Formats: sequence, C-alpha cells, structure tokens
Amino acid sequence: MIVEDNEIVKNSLESYFNDQEGLIVTATAGDGEIASKLLSSGITCDVLLTDLNMPRMDGLQLTDFVANNHPAIPIVISTMSDEPGIRELAKFFGAKAILSKCRPLPELLETVRRLAAGETLV
Repeated sequence: MIVEDNEIVKNSLESYFNDQEGLIVTATAGDGEIASKLLSSGITCDVLLTDLNMPRMDGLQLTDFVANNHPAIPIVISTMSDEPGIRELAKFFGAKAILSKCRPLPELLETVRRLAAGETLV
C-alpha cells in the first residue's frame, strides 16, 4: 500500500512498483485516515509505504495505528524532513524503515523487498 498526499508522487510510485517482478500495489491513499479505513475494511498488504507529512492523519499517526491494529504489516516512512530525531520517533511509533525521498527508487524497492522478507531496517 502506498500512502502519499502528492498525487504525482503516489501515481509514479504505484507505476514503478507495479512494473517490478513480484510486486503489486494493492491500494493507495492520499492520507493516513483513508489508509486506516482501507485497512480496517479488510484491504491487506505485505508492506505499507507512507509519507511522513500529510493532512488529517500524518505518517507517524498512521504508523501508530498500523502497529497497534495490524502489527504484521511493516511500515516504511518516506520523508523530505531532515529533522533531528525523526528516525528515533518513527521507530518509537513502529516504523521498520525510514528513507529520504531523495534516495533513488531502486533503494526504496530494495527496502520494500527486505521488509517483505521480514527484516527491520530502523
């Protein structure tokens, strides 16, 4: 699942992941509130990729929700923020990885594959 409020970024990530062997994006959402409702309605995913800063429910709030209600789903937080302590805060809320949006897509792909395989990268 991809949770991103920027439509261009969300659609680009969805296309990129769907073009990769063995990956299918099962759902997308524009904010954490929509994603939490999708998960509560029964949508499943092996990995959830979320933006950090979004309206209504941000990535940390979504991470907390998923960790408490769907603990088997590993979460990758993607952010432009270089705010000190963000990695520790993301880990505290339950994220398994945090990556800068400036990182190349193959690195994000590798992170998603590693999380799907059960690794923790924070």
